[in-house]
Amino acid sequence: MACASDGTFQPQVGHTRNIAGLAFAGDGTTLVSGGYDARLCTWDTRSLLEGRSIAFSAPVGMVAMDPTGHFAAVRETISGDGLTIFDAANLHMLMRVLVPPGIAPPKGPRFLEIAIWSPDGNMVARNYGNRTILVQSRSGATEAVLNEKWPLRYVAFDPGGRELLVGSDSPSGEVDIFDTKTWVQTRRLSLGEGSCTEMGFVAPHRLTTVTTVGRITSARLWDTSEQSCRARIELPAGVQVAAYGKGYFVIGYSDGRLQCFDANLHATTPPVPTPHQDAVLTSVAISVAGGRVASAYDDDLIQLWSMPSLRPVGELKSRVSLMQDVSCSSDETHFAVSTPGAVYTWNSVGGPYLTKSLVGLHQRPVISPNMRSVAELEDDGSLGLTALGFTRAGLTSGERSTAGSAPGGSSADFSSAVASKAGIVMSSSSQVVRPGQFRLGIPGFVLRRVTYSANGTWIGTLGVNRRGDVEGRVWGVVDGALKSDFGLSDLGGLAIRSDGVEAAVVVGEAERLILIKLAHPETRLTVPLGHTSLRIPRLVYSPSGKFLAISSDATLLVWDAVARRVLWRRNQAASEAITCLSFRSDDKVLGAGSDDSGIVLWNARTGAPVARLSGHTDTVTAIAFTTSGKGLVSSSTDGTAIVWDYARRRPLATFAVDEDGASLTLLPSRCYAARKAGSWLMAIFYQGQALPFDAFDLLYNRPDIVQQTLVEFLVSAPASRIAGLHRANLYHAAYLQRCRRNGAKPLSLADTSRTLADLPSVNTVVVKAIRR
Repeated sequence: MACASDGTFQPQVGHTRNIAGLAFAGDGTTLVSGGYDARLCTWDTRSLLEGRSIAFSAPVGMVAMDPTGHFAAVRETISGDGLTIFDAANLHMLMRVLVPPGIAPPKGPRFLEIAIWSPDGNMVARNYGNRTILVQSRSGATEAVLNEKWPLRYVAFDPGGRELLVGSDSPSGEVDIFDTKTWVQTRRLSLGEGSCTEMGFVAPHRLTTVTTVGRITSARLWDTSEQSCRARIELPAGVQVAAYGKGYFVIGYSDGRLQCFDANLHATTPPVPTPHQDAVLTSVAISVAGGRVASAYDDDLIQLWSMPSLRPVGELKSRVSLMQDVSCSSDETHFAVSTPGAVYTWNSVGGPYLTKSLVGLHQRPVISPNMRSVAELEDDGSLGLTALGFTRAGLTSGERSTAGSAPGGSSADFSSAVASKAGIVMSSSSQVVRPGQFRLGIPGFVLRRVTYSANGTWIGTLGVNRRGDVEGRVWGVVDGALKSDFGLSDLGGLAIRSDGVEAAVVVGEAERLILIKLAHPETRLTVPLGHTSLRIPRLVYSPSGKFLAISSDATLLVWDAVARRVLWRRNQAASEAITCLSFRSDDKVLGAGSDDSGIVLWNARTGAPVARLSGHTDTVTAIAFTTSGKGLVSSSTDGTAIVWDYARRRPLATFAVDEDGASLTLLPSRCYAARKAGSWLMAIFYQGQALPFDAFDLLYNRPDIVQQTLVEFLVSAPASRIAGLHRANLYHAAYLQRCRRNGAKPLSLADTSRTLADLPSVNTVVVKAIRR
């Protein structure tokens, strides 16, 4: 299978929710998977790395691969009865196959659950409702419309493509057989007991079926030409999923075990237990040519097995942690990124590696814009606030408590100041959880929204009680003082001005902007915005407080907070729904991240587009400008954070990290610096195969180049700049020593022209180990 051009790279994001469909392409070296996380991925089954991936606007409910391995048919759950066909080599969309006009709506549900290709790959049979089969060509033309008396179960083409078999939910388990030239029913196969729950061919005229009667599940082998049963066996458990191939089929039982059978219904193995404890089996795929079986589970993992022995051969899984939030320090030497449960930091002076600073956090921690604290919504509905402490080496590490100085003094002062405020309600036991951490809350309310002001000195929350009442509060981050509290009619978006004078809330289906004076919360200005939103609105004040940016779905507007009017409004395509906003420190530029992986920069005063930044491959979750405005940091659900060169409108460096702290810092030149097993967080394509970066260790593992590039771009303070470049020289000395050990010719810091064709510098031992 053709792959991306040599030298391109792919973060190993994998899936983050249940995997709904699996299908092998070609010779079994590539697997395609789709999941409820709205992602479609290809996997290299040799290197166990993710090849390509794309994001949808809705969960993927099914994947079907044509027998040639060239085309993947995918169903998105929201599209209901439509298929999207992709080129399996590069996941480029070829067309959407919709229900043609003139066909009557079906009775019952319209959602597509069945899709199977003809052996030559020219037709696809799929259900339309629960009793109608549509047969369409790859171009979308209708070949046949077949109506059944009973709800449909399964559809199968015979290996020669001359017949189509349709299994229904009739009491006698009938299977209707249609001639694919005339689309006339030629005969009917009666299973005689129970309805057909699984069906597929293992050889010409050899059909296997699975039926369940009461608590007994059985599999039978049929000769479709003679309409006779050749063999029958009773299965040890209920069947969850099944997959069929030439000469073999694999059954996934409801208890998670797998079992392989040959074309004579003989078990090649006893039931094999799943290696994933307590995981539920969701999908199975088989590749006879590649000798592989793949099974997917609700814990987001894919297990590969050899066939027919069902010996585990590897796991396909996400290697990177999803990036959720970003922030940068005022001196631009530190960056912080949050992932589910942790915050990681990078110190441009101390080295090009991400380090874990806070662990044991909840799923979506929010970092303050000044990188001084982290907020997280607790399970009990309160708000946990943790101080981030600075040391000479950067941000300190620790389990939700930090040593060193915190905003306004030590971390102990930080928490004790908060605990002394009587207006703050903590947990039932104590206000101070640990040194450097405390909780905020509202009696009887569960907090649902949290936001910082642009300077990080104020934090606002919205909470809901059992009656549906909404209450907002604004707290001082440094001293824990309760600044203001106010009631609202509905839950919405919230923003706090940096001076602590005003809060902005957008609520209601009609999108009303409410401006609240925090000193006198009863003093309010309500402005109708004139559009509705399906999502929670995003709001952010500019650092000076003169402008307020509001986004809802694909609508973006800027409110002039001084003149009290809408300054400008822009409507984008639905696929470009805005997910995050940030102003540059001079108020002149507004950045907006979107669902389509792009970042658009706008002139904050006129609404004219300034630039579009492309580098992420999935939804952008957060953006933050550096203080000088030279750089921009963004995070994405593609598992990466990017530092952008604002002047050149291009990525300066890409960061990835996993839950164990392994990290990878990558430059556009493909030079990288990896901590622990970080080189496995991304794949690099070479000769049509996805390989880990450490396969090219001597060519691209250059922490000296990475360090020098980042320091020269970001660090302006002379002392910090000298310290950072000194560390780059130490990395370079280590690189020269590594080259001498391996007999390789070293590169100068200025020479990054070597390409993947320079094979003498490739770590061939790693490549051979992967290919085995």
